[in-house]
Amino acid sequence: MKRHWLLIGTLIFLSVVAILGVLSFSRNSAPQEFQVRRGNIHLVVVARGKVEPYAEIQIGAKTTERIKAILVKEGDLVQKGQVIALLDDEELRAQLEQAKAHVEEAKARLQEVEAGPREQELEASRAKHDEAKAVLDEAKATVERFSELLKEGAISQAQFDEANRRYWVAAAQHRSAKEQLSLLEAGTREEVKRMVRAQVKRAEADLRHVQAMLQNTMIKVPVSGKIVRKHMDVGEVTFFLDPRPIVTLADMSRVQVRAEIDETDVRKVKVGQETVVTSDAYPGKEFRGTVIEIGTMVGKKSIRSEKPAEMLDTKVLEAQIELPRDTPLKLGLTVDVKISAVEKNGVLIVPRQVIREEGGERFVIVKANGSYTARKIVTGVEDDEFVEILSDLKEGEVVLVKS
Repeated sequence: MKRHWLLIGTLIFLSVVAILGVLSFSRNSAPQEFQVRRGNIHLVVVARGKVEPYAEIQIGAKTTERIKAILVKEGDLVQKGQVIALLDDEELRAQLEQAKAHVEEAKARLQEVEAGPREQELEASRAKHDEAKAVLDEAKATVERFSELLKEGAISQAQFDEANRRYWVAAAQHRSAKEQLSLLEAGTREEVKRMVRAQVKRAEADLRHVQAMLQNTMIKVPVSGKIVRKHMDVGEVTFFLDPRPIVTLADMSRVQVRAEIDETDVRKVKVGQETVVTSDAYPGKEFRGTVIEIGTMVGKKSIRSEKPAEMLDTKVLEAQIELPRDTPLKLGLTVDVKISAVEKNGVLIVPRQVIREEGGERFVIVKANGSYTARKIVTGVEDDEFVEILSDLKEGEVVLVKS
């Protein structure tokens, strides 16, 4: 460590000797001096930029239909939720009416099974059961009578068989009537009710699906903004997941400038710094803004000026500058940006030309009592002309300017 400081001290000494030697050979011309004083430091970073919206949103269709109408044109301002295009909905409207009818039918059936049988139905079923019972009793009596007559030889076997067949038919009809009456008296089974309820839910779901598809034929914008491009025309067919949108919407909730900062100035720019934006399209006018975002990767320059000597291979870092929402600057306009990177007022300053560096240390040549002495200093911020002095120099002291 001692060797390090010894080396620095030696270098400073040699520099002072060289300076004093130059002075001794230049007695006929007085050296240029500067008196340390208080002043202002204002460092401005200059960049080119382009006015852009907060975001560009591609507005497309969620269904496959033919475009029936486009209700906007490029440059129109639109409000959130506004319908900007209509798709053909004739077939979907027919499906909607059909779905509504299915819901009504299912609900009517559910109401019927939950209400159970009406009294008239019960009376009709009892009457049918009683009639079937009477027919069965008569058929049974006929079979018993014919059985005795067959034994006596009064009737043929065929006559007995026919009477017996009629008995079994009457028995089956009676059994069916009895079961139907039992079902009506017991009411509708719970599993039947569950099945009909499920049919109602399915019909309602189908209705909601058709209604949603019908809503999708009205193309709405999700945010307020400006229509900047129209990609499709009336009569063209949209396709679900089609990469081609109907229009492009610029979200104007925030207008900003995308500025390209030269890589040599990147360290000077920070979020929150104030900016002044100007454009040849608005001569004499300045638009205030604020740096709100700084990129993370240096890339190639993309915003060109009309200067023929401009270097096109310059590396830049993008910064986003927010402008007031009511700015008259048009989207896509190329602008000049001045970023107030450093601004300090009333601080001790010296010109950049008085600063000397040796071994990573900064020092100045101070004039005192007619002689010159090297003195290490601590500096702060600086601009293109002046450097802030933080310590080791006082206001009013005189320092030597490098020739």
